[in-house]
Amino acid sequence: MEMKVIFMIITVNGEKKEVAEVLNIKDLLDLLEVDADTVVVERNRDIYSSGEYSDVRLQANDEVEIVRFMGGG
Repeated sequence: MEMKVIFMIITVNGEKKEVAEVLNIKDLLDLLEVDADTVVVERNRDIYSSGEYSDVRLQANDEVEIVRFMGGG
């Protein structure tokens, strides 16, 4: 039996992306090659800590903002 992968559209930092329907925030960061320890993620105006990334499943039409920590002085 052949498995079908279902895709959905989400918006990441203002850009529409087609991703697998079964992604959570951690999966998305891995897909984008983003280190989860160096960012804060907001989904639909809710901010999540890195400990929650595996528990938060993305849904079609979600708006995700990935904000990187910046050092400086």
